[in-house]
Amino acid sequence: MILEGFHKSNSEKTFIVIGNHHNSYGKLMYSKYSHDKRIHFAGAVYDAEITNTLRAYCKLYFHGHSVGGTNPSLLEAMANGSIIVAHDNDFNRAVLKADAYYFKNADDVLRLVVKSNGHKESAIMVENNFVKIEEQYNWPNIVSMYEEFIIDCYNRSKK
Repeated sequence: MILEGFHKSNSEKTFIVIGNHHNSYGKLMYSKYSHDKRIHFAGAVYDAEITNTLRAYCKLYFHGHSVGGTNPSLLEAMANGSIIVAHDNDFNRAVLKADAYYFKNADDVLRLVVKSNGHKESAIMVENNFVKIEEQYNWPNIVSMYEEFIIDCYNRSKK
């Protein structure tokens, strides 16, 4: 969806795809979109400094995860001050709430790529996501929630 939407756009920006493209799905995407000179397949990047820099300086960070819970790469994008465009699902909305742009299909991606020329709400979204990282998604808070959960499980087992 993401690559198709970007490919349909007339954007002159570069789209960097990070991830293994040597598996069957990655090869399919590479064969379908590598001819588009704006789309660059960087492969898997495991250096945190590089990925954090890319997230911090990208125009838009596309988060395509469609299932799962709180995803570490999403939290990292929030902490890096990225303007996030996320797949529209309950998991991403639970984390980002109104502080992201959402897509359900390639046409939504196309619309968001075209419209992404500086919006006041983007700066507010970034700031709100920083606050979420500081207040919700920090180790002391997470450890405390786990502790409460374990104590609650223990107390229920005693009944």
